[in-house]
Amino acid sequence: MRDETIRSVDEAIMRYAGGGSFIDIGPLWGTVNEKITVASRAGAKRLAAADIHPSWHCAWSEMRTHCASKGVSGYEEFAINLDDREVHEKLGQFDFVYCSGIIYHVPSPIYTLDRLRSITGRYLLLRSMVMPESIHNAYGSLSFTGGRMIYIPAMNDETRRIIAAHFESIGLEIMHINAKTSEPFRYYGGLPNYGPWWWLFSPSTMRDMLKSSNFNVIDDFPDWEDRAHSFLCEVD
Repeated sequence: MRDETIRSVDEAIMRYAGGGSFIDIGPLWGTVNEKITVASRAGAKRLAAADIHPSWHCAWSEMRTHCASKGVSGYEEFAINLDDREVHEKLGQFDFVYCSGIIYHVPSPIYTLDRLRSITGRYLLLRSMVMPESIHNAYGSLSFTGGRMIYIPAMNDETRRIIAAHFESIGLEIMHINAKTSEPFRYYGGLPNYGPWWWLFSPSTMRDMLKSSNFNVIDDFPDWEDRAHSFLCEVD
């Protein structure tokens, strides 16, 4: 933990992304989580965006329009799945890697963390939706301590009722939990659909997963009214 605790994603980027290369992994979803414009203000010398959407998708043009409105252009664009076995060869390494809203969607979080490790030159800022360390409501109790995680496709009805009550209490609708419509967990052809939420875990579990993936967590902080948590990591 550093002497001066970081309290926001923007603060972390402004403090550590200046002067080097910066990539935003997964910025296209409504551009609500994009941080290329923040890294530009921080003084990053090279900017890039990587997203699973194909290069022809309208989300890329929406991203360009959004960034141009903030005076940012000329960043590199990579249409790639972070889980690509050759992601390191295709992207190379960046001094600062920012990844938000992805790790809890993927089929294999540890594999995805290893992919992130392969492209991280020095800093990783990982932002993830998280669960409380424990939940207690009228439908029962659940603990997320000690490395416990919930795999959504295998969740039974009893667990779903407890989780649904929790999300309803904080104003969220989640596919396969408490939303009226749900997408399939796999597309036709057997490919995984990253849209439905796959994993539920607490900050302590995510912190230990990062450590086991050879990241040194130097700071972490909650945001989005404790619905999400961010982890600033450094590599050797």
